[in-house]
Amino acid sequence: MFGVLVFVLSTPFAAMAGWVIETVDSKGIIGIHASLALDTAGKPHISYHDWTNANLKYAYYDGGAWQTETVDTGREGGRYPSLALDASGKPHISYLHTYNRIKYAYYDGASWQTETVEDYTGDSGSGSSSLALDSSGRPHISYSFVTYQKKILKYAYHDGVSWNIETVDSEGLVGSYNSLALDTSGRPHISYISYIDIRNADLKYAYYDGVSWQIETVDSETHVSNSTSLELDTAGRPHISYYGDNSLKYAYYDGASWRIETIMDSAIPVSGTNVVGMYTSLALDTAGRPHISYYANSGYADAMKSSYGDMKYAYYDGISWNIETVDNEENVGWWASLALDSSDNPHISYYDWTNYDLKYAYKLVPNPDITASPAFYDFGSVQKRKSSPPVTFTISNTGNADLVIGGVYLTGTNPYQFIIRNDACSDQTIAPSGSCTIEAIFSPTKTGTFNALIGIDSNDPDTPTLNIELTGTGVMGHMKNKGH
Repeated sequence: MFGVLVFVLSTPFAAMAGWVIETVDSKGIIGIHASLALDTAGKPHISYHDWTNANLKYAYYDGGAWQTETVDTGREGGRYPSLALDASGKPHISYLHTYNRIKYAYYDGASWQTETVEDYTGDSGSGSSSLALDSSGRPHISYSFVTYQKKILKYAYHDGVSWNIETVDSEGLVGSYNSLALDTSGRPHISYISYIDIRNADLKYAYYDGVSWQIETVDSETHVSNSTSLELDTAGRPHISYYGDNSLKYAYYDGASWRIETIMDSAIPVSGTNVVGMYTSLALDTAGRPHISYYANSGYADAMKSSYGDMKYAYYDGISWNIETVDNEENVGWWASLALDSSDNPHISYYDWTNYDLKYAYKLVPNPDITASPAFYDFGSVQKRKSSPPVTFTISNTGNADLVIGGVYLTGTNPYQFIIRNDACSDQTIAPSGSCTIEAIFSPTKTGTFNALIGIDSNDPDTPTLNIELTGTGVMGHMKNKGH
């Protein structure tokens, strides 16, 4: 069972608002089949096909500039690559080589190593592959091959010694545009297309339950084509974006049944010739909400002539879908790949068909970021019923949106042994790169070591309450010696 929902965007899209766009590689016809991953610092890494030289290439941003490398060469080397980074940030790539060979490459810290996973010599391989790494850093790959007039979906994993290969689905022409994800137990889940005939194709989903493969048809009402992208949420439930009936589609399993939505782009009227949702890529944010990158234009025939088309981005904010144009420079957005950084900022790699370049776009979601200097202060020893000199604390906004500060107050174990004065921060709005100050003194009423916190409430989503640690020791004053 599944439900079908259609969402029409009520708000206009933002034309490239806030997006930063870079050309990564422009040496020939380059950037086809791009795959993007972000390291723990949020820096992008991209694998892609160099059509001019028939090579597999890899690019990464080192913090100052883009660096590019050739990973593998050969006849049609590097088609349909899929990139993943291990816990050390080293890249791993699955890809099609010479049409009928699935290969795997990884960087060992000194050089690139390549392996053949499966060789279908004599057969024609469709080659779409998807790579994921398990918690031990071992590769798992889903892929498809055409063999003996059949297209089959296969799955391979490395157990630390050798590759193990399984057939997941062989009923008809299956496995195109597959997308792989691993759950927390390391078990594989795959979305893919099953072709009934030239005009009919279904969205299917397969998962391994620990004993055998289970296969479900997610959408049989739509003619699915071109792409699927799978992600699992924190409960292990699947979410899939895909392209069908010239529309962007999104399906998710709610624990009881599949729910299907058509995401309507108000900038492009529904039409038999319009395209919304090709080359879709899905990511889930920290709240489990979907974000989707995709290609769209208002004329399929023109798109095939490489005349125009846009790189688009949609996200669900918990109430409705929002859509933005990332890049609209003639015909851009092919083979898009989306990733979100730790702050849920979107990053997209894609192919610029007009200029034959690999491009990369990112957007920093406006957020304030509160910091304090100093973040801790020890007043040392102060005589009972005396006060220390005042200490100034600077509260800064290092983010890219206004910081709205609420109250400033003392809390913690011994708040009454400290005093806040000259508070210039409470109920203030601090612009990016701006700051305000407060002062605090230590005024012990008795002897002993005392601790407190200065609490500062704000709209910083990561630190809604900033605490500054205070400590000090109350001591007895000097006694007069009456005998001398």
